[in-house]
Amino acid sequence: MNGREINPMSTVPTKSLPAHNSTDRKNALTLNIFFFAVSAFIALASFQFNSVVPSWLNSISVGLGVIGSGMFIYGFILRSSDQLKKRLGYFTAFFLVLISVQLFFLANTMYISDVEAGTILEQVNFLSASISEYLIIVAILSFFVYILSSPKLLFREVRSLKVYLWAITGGAVVVFLTFLVMVLVKSAIFVSPETVEAPYEFLMASVILGFGGISVFILILRSKKRGN
Repeated sequence: MNGREINPMSTVPTKSLPAHNSTDRKNALTLNIFFFAVSAFIALASFQFNSVVPSWLNSISVGLGVIGSGMFIYGFILRSSDQLKKRLGYFTAFFLVLISVQLFFLANTMYISDVEAGTILEQVNFLSASISEYLIIVAILSFFVYILSSPKLLFREVRSLKVYLWAITGGAVVVFLTFLVMVLVKSAIFVSPETVEAPYEFLMASVILGFGGISVFILILRSKKRGN
Protein backbone atom coordinates (compact mmCIF):
# COMPACT_ATOMS: atom_id res chain seq x y z
CA MET A 1 0.00 0.00 0.00
CA ASN A 2 1.25 3.46 -0.92
CA GLY A 3 -0.63 5.30 1.79
CA ARG A 4 0.29 5.41 5.38
CA GLU A 5 -0.98 2.30 7.11
CA ILE A 6 -3.04 2.91 10.20
CA ASN A 7 -2.36 0.69 13.14
CA PRO A 8 -5.74 -0.45 14.56
CA MET A 9 -4.19 -0.58 18.02
CA SER A 10 -3.42 3.16 17.86
CA THR A 11 -7.07 4.18 17.73
CA VAL A 12 -8.67 5.26 20.99
CA PRO A 13 -11.42 2.79 21.97
CA THR A 14 -14.80 4.11 23.01
CA LYS A 15 -15.27 3.76 26.73
CA SER A 16 -18.44 2.10 27.92
CA LEU A 17 -19.68 0.91 31.24
CA PRO A 18 -19.81 -2.84 31.86
CA ALA A 19 -23.28 -4.29 31.46
CA HIS A 20 -23.58 -5.15 35.14
CA ASN A 21 -22.58 -1.61 36.16
CA SER A 22 -25.23 -0.16 33.88
CA THR A 23 -27.84 -2.47 35.39
CA ASP A 24 -26.80 -1.54 38.93
CA ARG A 25 -27.12 2.15 38.10
CA LYS A 26 -30.60 1.66 36.65
CA ASN A 27 -31.66 -0.33 39.71
CA ALA A 28 -30.27 2.36 42.00
CA LEU A 29 -32.15 5.07 40.10
CA THR A 30 -35.42 3.13 40.22
CA LEU A 31 -35.10 2.43 43.95
CA ASN A 32 -34.10 6.01 44.70
CA ILE A 33 -37.06 7.53 42.87
CA PHE A 34 -39.52 5.02 44.31
CA PHE A 35 -38.34 5.41 47.91
CA PHE A 36 -38.29 9.20 47.66
CA ALA A 37 -41.80 9.27 46.18
CA VAL A 38 -43.13 7.20 49.09
CA SER A 39 -41.22 9.27 51.65
CA ALA A 40 -42.43 12.56 50.16
CA PHE A 41 -46.03 11.31 50.05
CA ILE A 42 -45.92 10.38 53.74
CA ALA A 43 -44.38 13.75 54.62
CA LEU A 44 -47.14 15.59 52.73
CA ALA A 45 -49.82 13.41 54.36
CA SER A 46 -48.40 14.23 57.80
CA PHE A 47 -48.31 17.95 56.97
CA GLN A 48 -52.08 17.96 56.47
CA PHE A 49 -52.54 17.48 60.21
CA ASN A 50 -50.06 20.15 61.32
CA SER A 51 -52.76 22.36 62.81
CA VAL A 52 -54.18 19.74 65.18
CA VAL A 53 -51.15 17.79 66.40
CA PRO A 54 -48.43 18.87 68.87
CA SER A 55 -45.54 20.92 67.53
CA TRP A 56 -43.00 18.26 68.51
CA LEU A 57 -44.77 15.74 66.29
CA ASN A 58 -44.79 18.21 63.40
CA SER A 59 -41.08 18.82 63.92
CA ILE A 60 -40.34 15.10 63.78
CA SER A 61 -42.39 14.67 60.59
CA VAL A 62 -40.65 17.61 58.92
CA GLY A 63 -37.24 16.35 60.04
CA LEU A 64 -37.90 12.89 58.62
CA GLY A 65 -39.04 14.46 55.35
CA VAL A 66 -35.79 16.45 55.17
CA ILE A 67 -33.79 13.27 55.79
CA GLY A 68 -35.72 11.60 52.97
CA SER A 69 -34.80 14.47 50.64
CA GLY A 70 -31.16 14.14 51.70
CA MET A 71 -31.27 10.41 50.97
CA PHE A 72 -32.72 11.19 47.54
CA ILE A 73 -29.79 13.48 46.74
CA TYR A 74 -27.35 10.93 48.11
CA GLY A 75 -28.93 8.30 45.87
CA PHE A 76 -27.84 10.24 42.77
CA ILE A 77 -24.33 10.64 44.16
CA LEU A 78 -24.26 6.93 44.96
CA ARG A 79 -25.00 6.04 41.32
CA SER A 80 -21.62 7.49 40.34
CA SER A 81 -19.73 5.69 43.07
CA ASP A 82 -17.34 2.85 42.29
CA GLN A 83 -18.74 1.04 45.32
CA LEU A 84 -22.36 1.28 44.18
CA LYS A 85 -22.98 -2.46 44.39
CA LYS A 86 -21.70 -2.66 47.97
CA ARG A 87 -23.47 0.45 49.22
CA LEU A 88 -26.80 -0.09 47.48
CA GLY A 89 -27.82 -2.66 50.09
CA TYR A 90 -27.17 -0.25 52.95
CA PHE A 91 -28.97 2.51 51.05
CA THR A 92 -32.03 0.29 50.58
CA ALA A 93 -32.05 -0.84 54.20
CA PHE A 94 -31.73 2.69 55.58
CA PHE A 95 -34.47 4.07 53.33
CA LEU A 96 -36.82 1.24 54.34
CA VAL A 97 -36.23 2.00 58.01
CA LEU A 98 -36.72 5.73 57.36
CA ILE A 99 -40.05 5.14 55.61
CA SER A 100 -41.03 2.78 58.42
CA VAL A 101 -40.41 5.49 61.02
CA GLN A 102 -42.32 8.01 58.90
CA LEU A 103 -45.30 5.67 58.74
CA PHE A 104 -45.07 5.13 62.49
CA PHE A 105 -45.37 8.84 63.22
CA LEU A 106 -48.03 9.28 60.52
CA ALA A 107 -50.10 6.65 62.35
CA ASN A 108 -49.74 8.62 65.59
CA THR A 109 -50.53 11.87 63.79
CA MET A 110 -53.73 10.41 62.35
CA TYR A 111 -54.72 8.98 65.73
CA ILE A 112 -54.32 12.32 67.49
CA SER A 113 -56.22 14.06 64.69
CA ASP A 114 -59.11 11.59 64.97
CA VAL A 115 -59.17 12.02 68.75
CA GLU A 116 -59.39 15.79 68.31
CA ALA A 117 -62.17 15.31 65.77
CA GLY A 118 -64.07 13.08 68.17
CA THR A 119 -64.10 10.02 65.91
CA ILE A 120 -61.88 8.08 68.33
CA LEU A 121 -62.97 7.78 71.96
CA GLU A 122 -60.23 5.72 73.59
CA GLN A 123 -58.28 6.01 76.83
CA VAL A 124 -55.25 4.19 75.41
CA ASN A 125 -51.99 6.11 75.06
CA PHE A 126 -51.48 5.26 71.40
CA LEU A 127 -47.91 6.54 71.27
CA SER A 128 -46.72 4.33 74.12
CA ALA A 129 -48.70 1.32 72.90
CA SER A 130 -47.48 1.67 69.32
CA ILE A 131 -43.83 2.10 70.36
CA SER A 132 -43.99 -1.04 72.50
CA GLU A 133 -45.72 -3.04 69.79
CA TYR A 134 -43.33 -1.83 67.10
CA LEU A 135 -40.15 -2.57 69.05
CA ILE A 136 -41.27 -5.96 70.38
CA ILE A 137 -42.49 -7.34 67.05
CA VAL A 138 -39.56 -6.02 65.02
CA ALA A 139 -37.08 -7.32 67.62
CA ILE A 140 -38.62 -10.82 67.62
CA LEU A 141 -38.77 -11.06 63.83
CA SER A 142 -35.23 -9.69 63.45
CA PHE A 143 -33.97 -12.27 65.93
CA PHE A 144 -35.42 -15.06 63.81
CA VAL A 145 -33.80 -13.59 60.70
CA TYR A 146 -30.47 -13.41 62.55
CA ILE A 147 -30.71 -17.09 63.48
CA LEU A 148 -31.83 -18.23 60.03
CA SER A 149 -29.13 -16.18 58.30
CA SER A 150 -26.21 -17.90 60.03
CA PRO A 151 -23.27 -18.41 57.62
CA LYS A 152 -23.91 -22.16 57.64
CA LEU A 153 -27.46 -21.71 56.38
CA LEU A 154 -27.02 -18.49 54.44
CA PHE A 155 -24.39 -19.89 52.08
CA ARG A 156 -25.66 -23.42 51.77
CA GLU A 157 -25.58 -24.46 48.14
CA VAL A 158 -29.01 -24.25 46.55
CA ARG A 159 -29.75 -27.37 44.55
CA SER A 160 -33.45 -27.07 43.95
CA LEU A 161 -36.12 -24.53 43.12
CA LYS A 162 -38.00 -25.80 46.16
CA VAL A 163 -35.63 -23.82 48.40
CA TYR A 164 -36.71 -20.56 46.78
CA LEU A 165 -40.37 -21.54 46.96
CA TRP A 166 -40.02 -22.38 50.65
CA ALA A 167 -38.30 -19.05 51.26
CA ILE A 168 -41.08 -17.10 49.51
CA THR A 169 -43.75 -19.09 51.31
CA GLY A 170 -42.00 -18.59 54.65
CA GLY A 171 -41.80 -14.84 54.08
CA ALA A 172 -45.50 -14.67 53.22
CA VAL A 173 -46.38 -16.67 56.34
CA VAL A 174 -44.29 -14.34 58.53
CA VAL A 175 -46.07 -11.27 57.13
CA PHE A 176 -49.48 -12.92 57.56
CA LEU A 177 -48.76 -13.96 61.15
CA THR A 178 -47.45 -10.49 61.97
CA PHE A 179 -50.64 -8.89 60.70
CA LEU A 180 -52.73 -11.47 62.56
CA VAL A 181 -50.95 -10.82 65.86
CA MET A 182 -51.31 -7.07 65.47
CA VAL A 183 -55.01 -7.38 64.69
CA LEU A 184 -55.47 -9.47 67.83
CA VAL A 185 -53.56 -6.90 69.87
CA LYS A 186 -55.74 -4.13 68.46
CA SER A 187 -58.88 -6.00 69.47
CA ALA A 188 -57.47 -6.59 72.95
CA ILE A 189 -56.36 -3.07 73.88
CA PHE A 190 -59.04 -0.90 72.24
CA VAL A 191 -62.68 -0.71 73.29
CA SER A 192 -63.79 0.11 69.73
CA PRO A 193 -61.11 -1.32 67.43
CA GLU A 194 -62.98 -0.32 64.29
CA THR A 195 -62.52 3.38 65.09
CA VAL A 196 -58.71 3.10 65.00
CA GLU A 197 -58.62 1.13 61.76
CA ALA A 198 -56.95 3.80 59.60
CA PRO A 199 -54.03 4.79 61.88
CA TYR A 200 -53.50 1.18 62.92
CA GLU A 201 -53.10 0.07 59.29
CA PHE A 202 -50.25 2.55 58.90
CA LEU A 203 -48.74 1.20 62.10
CA MET A 204 -48.85 -2.34 60.72
CA ALA A 205 -47.21 -1.19 57.49
CA SER A 206 -44.48 0.57 59.48
CA VAL A 207 -43.74 -2.64 61.41
CA ILE A 208 -43.39 -4.70 58.21
CA LEU A 209 -41.13 -2.15 56.53
CA GLY A 210 -39.06 -1.70 59.67
CA PHE A 211 -38.58 -5.45 59.87
CA GLY A 212 -37.67 -5.53 56.17
CA GLY A 213 -35.05 -2.79 56.50
CA ILE A 214 -33.42 -4.32 59.57
CA SER A 215 -33.46 -7.75 57.88
CA VAL A 216 -31.48 -6.31 54.98
CA PHE A 217 -28.94 -4.88 57.44
CA ILE A 218 -28.67 -8.27 59.15
CA LEU A 219 -28.19 -10.17 55.90
CA ILE A 220 -25.48 -7.74 54.73
CA LEU A 221 -23.57 -7.95 58.01
CA ARG A 222 -23.91 -11.73 58.23
CA SER A 223 -22.75 -12.16 54.64
CA LYS A 224 -19.50 -10.31 55.47
CA LYS A 225 -18.52 -13.21 57.69
CA ARG A 226 -17.81 -15.11 54.50
CA GLY A 227 -15.66 -12.29 53.24
CA ASN A 228 -18.14 -10.90 50.71
